[in-house]
Amino acid sequence: MYLHREFKDLDRPKPFLSNVFTMAAAGIAGGALCGGVEVALNPPQPAVARSVFAHHMSILGVSAAAYAAAESVLDASFGPSLKNQVAAGCFSGTMMGFKTKTLSGAVSGAGLFGVMTFLWGVGRESQNDGFFRM
Repeated sequence: MYLHREFKDLDRPKPFLSNVFTMAAAGIAGGALCGGVEVALNPPQPAVARSVFAHHMSILGVSAAAYAAAESVLDASFGPSLKNQVAAGCFSGTMMGFKTKTLSGAVSGAGLFGVMTFLWGVGRESQNDGFFRM
């Protein structure tokens, strides 16, 4: 059920929880990869290595889940568009930026993730059908 309009089957977003859990799992896997690279480049004590993995996995897992939740809600409310991806990227970046406990970190994270999701969305849209649905 969509609030905005009917979509083709290909445009229909995944169910909310499925999307959130899938993105959270991808974020956790990405965090494990980042933690592994950091531990490989700077080998710490074993207890510290576990905390490095846990830190990266939790931050990336939560931000990926926040991105998926925001995008799912916006897609269900307004229909799929590039604006929804950018807004969800800004929300996710803000959550990662708040880890620095400063407003400038949150704003920087929002801007960085907003630009990244915009560029990713533009590339994906141009490969599919050559126009933007904004």
